[in-house]
Amino acid sequence: PPPAARARPVSRPARHAAAAPTRRRPARQMYESAPALSAACLNTLHLHVQWIDICLVANDRFMGLLMQFVHAAPLHESACLCLTEVAPKRTEAGAKVEHLARLQMVARLEAVVARVRQPTVPFATLVAALCLELLDSWDRLSGRVPPSAENSALARQAAGSLAQLLPLLTRCLAADEMEVSQCTMSFLHSYVARLRKLVPSASELKEHEPHLQGLLIGIGGKAVHSEAPSLHEYT
Repeated sequence: PPPAARARPVSRPARHAAAAPTRRRPARQMYESAPALSAACLNTLHLHVQWIDICLVANDRFMGLLMQFVHAAPLHESACLCLTEVAPKRTEAGAKVEHLARLQMVARLEAVVARVRQPTVPFATLVAALCLELLDSWDRLSGRVPPSAENSALARQAAGSLAQLLPLLTRCLAADEMEVSQCTMSFLHSYVARLRKLVPSASELKEHEPHLQGLLIGIGGKAVHSEAPSLHEYT
């Protein structure tokens, strides 16, 4: 063919530039066009989070993406499963407290619950898992021997983050669905058992009274029937 009709070779940078829009397609567009496929991918991912380097899954970009999915009904459960697996990944207690603070996990979860009428089982499981990790970090940092100013400061930070998260846990405990409430039981057992060791003095315990009161009210509310059961329910 004449020179003018020959196809001009596409340079390597040009080919990459042409493909870039496809690779950078917004996540929202991807899961809206194929929600079932996106949910399957997340379900597969959550099974392997424990074997993935924490820096690859616990970073602002990845966590921001997962939090978008938490707000999407078709992906809510799968995204919560992934986040629940991220929370208990084993790492040094001080590093975990700092890392969770950098990721603003408490604020992110508060934003989620502000947009839903009732917490779900996957979300309650996630909140309880994060509470348990903060409690465990607080416990490990407080028990370090010999004690240090750095560990004491990190222990207070873990306790403060837990205090911020407890209202969300109380809301999950007080949920209408019993299955949602039951997700909080494992943490509550550990919290009550460890609090006496972590807060030995009455003056320190006084700071935790509002949270304990809220939890007791929640437990009391679940123990009271809204209506007296009819006779046929016993037969």
